[in-house]
Amino acid sequence: MKLATVEDIPAVAELLNDPVIRPTIGGEGKLDPSNLIHDPRNRIYFDERGGACFAWHGPGIYEGHSFFKVRGRVAILTGWEILRLMNDARMIWGLTPEGNKPARWFNRKLGFQSQGMLDTPDRGRCELFVLEN
Repeated sequence: MKLATVEDIPAVAELLNDPVIRPTIGGEGKLDPSNLIHDPRNRIYFDERGGACFAWHGPGIYEGHSFFKVRGRVAILTGWEILRLMNDARMIWGLTPEGNKPARWFNRKLGFQSQGMLDTPDRGRCELFVLEN
């Protein structure tokens, strides 16, 4: 698993826009990770299996999003590997659309705790997941 740098922007963009991954992220159009990677407080870890991005929201607090080509047990093991790299995070949180049951299951398998459902203006009804260290 590699921490993305500015030089990795094309590789991360290619991964995010892969036909297996892009539909799982939601929204429309091509994804560009440039802004996330250019901010040194954010982190994106990736390899050929997929990865995760962590947007900094304060000291030790990150909003997390995962993107994987792999599924099942391999995805869970990869998720745990990435979370070990985030060992300085005090809290990682994320919103998962209510209809994305596989992602909600995945969050629970990684140890995230549900904080309930909430309505969001841009994503609709989502479940808030939090992992605290």
